[in-house]
Amino acid sequence: MFSSKHKIGLLFLAVALLGAGFWAVKSTSQTVEPILNINNKKIETTKADSVSIGFVGDITPDVLLGNPKTPFDELKILLQEPDIMVGNLEGTVTDETISKCKTDSKNCFAFKGDSLFVDYLVNSGFDVLNMANNHAFDFGGKGFIDTQKVLHDKKISSIGAPNQVSVIEKNGIKIAFVGFAPNSRTNSFLDKENIIKNISNAKSQADIVIAVIHAGGEGINYSHVKTGDEVYLNENRGNTVELAHLIIDSGASAVLGSGPHILRGVENYKGKIIAYSMGNFFGAGKLSTAGQLKFSGFLNLELNKSGEILNTKFVPIVLDGYGTPHLDPEDKSISTVNDLSKEDFGEHAFTF
Repeated sequence: MFSSKHKIGLLFLAVALLGAGFWAVKSTSQTVEPILNINNKKIETTKADSVSIGFVGDITPDVLLGNPKTPFDELKILLQEPDIMVGNLEGTVTDETISKCKTDSKNCFAFKGDSLFVDYLVNSGFDVLNMANNHAFDFGGKGFIDTQKVLHDKKISSIGAPNQVSVIEKNGIKIAFVGFAPNSRTNSFLDKENIIKNISNAKSQADIVIAVIHAGGEGINYSHVKTGDEVYLNENRGNTVELAHLIIDSGASAVLGSGPHILRGVENYKGKIIAYSMGNFFGAGKLSTAGQLKFSGFLNLELNKSGEILNTKFVPIVLDGYGTPHLDPEDKSISTVNDLSKEDFGEHAFTF
């Protein structure tokens, strides 16, 4: 059952890692471009009755260049609490210099960081990063492949390529992660048959399926989850509610959302949780933190082997002007999410 009043018993465990990879070919509109599709498996032999999954929203990679600055050291202990920590990587890690921005356009943004930033993610506790988003190909196919390789080499599971599933076995429970986005060359969030196929495939490999979606309009005007298709900058980003429901109906235990760069409501759908957006987690000086855009959150779910949520934890976060996260002493994010949940989902709202 859902309850925000229970306390989470969290385990601090080390993850032993095994990786396996293969090449997949994805057809685009007129070209065929290789995508590195790494289906990871991490094995942990410790037995327990439950597993905890932590989630934060968009993380824009930074270039550290050996600088000892630590973007979210303040939250490091928090990030290391869950058995498995998940986030959305909004950008690339590559040495490619040619980006999608052909000219210096104020309406074009291409994000990339360096491998030291990935080291920092590892040391902070991240285990899974979603790459299904509109910045995954900022530096073309090479940038996407380079990023997957770096994450794989640093022992972080990536998700978001077409048909990609990453499985982690923790506490005797197998958890499969799948990423979706409406953007070309990523695992399609717009294709219902693709969603059903991917969740079914993931379910066949694990006890629990967790889906990470990158969907919806972006910015201060998109805090509410609307019914029907969401269109942003003339791009159809799909019917977020309908497709999130389809993911649950197909066998997933939770849907964790990013993309709007602002907090959205949380829905209790058939006893499962759909968190439509946790906002930004780290902006690297590139994402706006004006007004409501500075508020974020850390979500932790404890599930049993059947995928039932035993406990939940939500920690309010606020970003400074550079986009660095801090604990929010005013707890603004909690009231924001609760209000949005009630307004958008009524009796099906999940509140903290």
